[in-house]
This record gives sequence, structure tokens and C-alpha cells, in this order.
Amino acid sequence: MTPPPPVVSRHHEVHALPADPRLTVISAPRPPFTLTVAWLRGAVGRFTDGPAHAERRAAAVRILAGLDTRALRKEAFRQASARPQEEVALALAAGVVQAVRR
Repeated sequence: MTPPPPVVSRHHEVHALPADPRLTVISAPRPPFTLTVAWLRGAVGRFTDGPAHAERRAAAVRILAGLDTRALRKEAFRQASARPQEEVALALAAGVVQAVRR
């Protein structure tokens, strides 16, 4: 029988979890690409351990290394400046999701 997962509620308890060797990430199989949480969990390094994590992280680092951070910053500023202030946070969040889809 599998023991129940730990329940933590204090900051120091949450902070201690990544260092606990008894806890591992359960790797999800990678389904075909669709914009779903299942695909995200099966494709992103954060949701896995060991060699699969290293491979997924390396792939993300390769993609991010090719991005022009100055151009991204300039575009984010342009988009944020073009909208009313109350819409800026939502617009930036939506823009990040749309840019990742492209």
C-alpha cells in the first residue's frame, strides 16, 4: 500500500520538500501535442526526475538561449504601454501564452 502524500502548510515545510530524498516526481508519459495540462506535464522538465528531467531541461535551455532578450523586453514594453493600465497584467499573461504557442 502506498503511503499518503505529505501534507505541508508552513513555509519551512514546503522549502524542505525538494531536499527530501524520499520524494520524487512521478514522470508522466508524453502524449501527442495538444494544449492540455496532460501534454504539459508529459513534456516539461519540471514535472519529471532523473535523466528525463535533464533531457527536457537541456532542450528548454537550448530554445531559450536562442532568444533575443532585448527584443522580447522591448516588445513586452510596447504591448504593455498600448493598453489601459488595468488590462496590463492580464494582457502580458495572455501574450506569454500566445507567444509560447507560436
